[in-house]
Amino acid sequence: MVECFHVHVLSGTPGVVRGRCWETFRVGEVFTVARDADGDHPVSLTVREIRVYDRPIDELSPVLTAELVLTGHGAEHLAEETLLCRAPSDQP
Repeated sequence: MVECFHVHVLSGTPGVVRGRCWETFRVGEVFTVARDADGDHPVSLTVREIRVYDRPIDELSPVLTAELVLTGHGAEHLAEETLLCRAPSDQP
């Protein structure tokens, strides 16, 4: 099963998105696919920070809405309604 974060809003700052997770994500994990209407795009975007209600947290539980600060390659594929995905084997 592929685990995804659903991007709802781009914040205007490069690499910062707001959305909702479908699985548990932690700081330091890497998204490897950006999935949109045009298909899957390879990316390597590391979660540098997770913010919920403007407070940093280390782990994001399913169904919570949060802001992610991402670094790496592939940010040009970020858009509203993009799914950022990782395979379960990518977990630490």
